[in-house]
Amino acid sequence: MAKVQKKCGYSHGIEVGARGSSSGLCFAWRDDCQITLRPNSIRHIDVLISRDCDGNMWRCTGFYSAHKEQNKSDSWNLLRHLDDTLDILWLVIGDFNELLFSFEKSGGWLQNQRQNG
Repeated sequence: MAKVQKKCGYSHGIEVGARGSSSGLCFAWRDDCQITLRPNSIRHIDVLISRDCDGNMWRCTGFYSAHKEQNKSDSWNLLRHLDDTLDILWLVIGDFNELLFSFEKSGGWLQNQRQNG
């Protein structure tokens, strides 16, 4: 992470390490941004950007959902818990491990049809 961060011109960053070939998140920023790290977990990084490059305040959460169906509710409950209704813009980005349609999946078990939107 440090090499990529430096190569991209970011002077600061936080990383939640991967477990094998799954999970893993990073968030990096430059000196001209004021960032407050909020509590994080193996599944998310949450930051409050009190001053971005344009002087705006907002919140960003990097999210990595469980890929196993039996653990999906834990992931969605985490997002509900993080919604502490700060009155600012909130961007949630990452890997939600969700498919809209079964044809989007290649290999492995087909997803449960109740998951389809």
